[in-house]
Amino acid sequence: MNIVIQQPGCLGDILFIQKLLHVLSKENKVYHPIFPIFWQSGVDQLINPSIFGPNISIPQDYSVYNCSDHIQNHPNDIMTSKYDGINIDWKDWSSYIKYERNYEREDYIRNLLGVVPGEPFIITNSYYGMNKTMTGLVKQLPKDYDGKKVEMNHNIPGSKIFDWCWIFENAEEIHTVDTSILYVIETLNTLASKLIVHPRHYIHTEQCLKKLFSKNWHWVKYEKDEWKKVFPMEVS
Repeated sequence: MNIVIQQPGCLGDILFIQKLLHVLSKENKVYHPIFPIFWQSGVDQLINPSIFGPNISIPQDYSVYNCSDHIQNHPNDIMTSKYDGINIDWKDWSSYIKYERNYEREDYIRNLLGVVPGEPFIITNSYYGMNKTMTGLVKQLPKDYDGKKVEMNHNIPGSKIFDWCWIFENAEEIHTVDTSILYVIETLNTLASKLIVHPRHYIHTEQCLKKLFSKNWHWVKYEKDEWKKVFPMEVS
């Protein structure tokens, strides 16, 4: 059977459904169309048995599985329902994320940030979605930290999400908004003693996402007025 998977974005969702693609491909020919923006962000480095990409040819005879059509308990199962709708266990999803690392680009980013192997550093990320920004994350970093504090730069020409793997692996602390890098970090052996995540949506994000990750993320709690100040692009 030919199956077309409808999950064109976002990047975190694409990473999360890699097990689904692997399992369905055992008995079917699976096609997964990808928007160019996500392909260029790092999806082109993924390894899975499906036919995937921004310009793939799809046969005339096929069935469609839309990953986002099966939510029954909103918002708690927004992510897990992608598997529940087709009766596949999602719990070991991260073991199915396979990708090619480009160590030359990883070294370039490390050198650009001025990070020296063996010296302590913190990595921060305030960006999520399509260039949305959370304000105030840097202000919440430990003031007594003696090492280097570096911030993710999403505008490095030619860089992709997996090019930050060395930084994620070796940082002493990671401070980030909830975004696709959590899914990448789940696949790595990290040294960080602190993993701090700031939920982009008020209350519901932690309920939806915390259960997906085995790493010991600390989810920052916000009062609603405070959340409105630091996530101005999410406030209607």
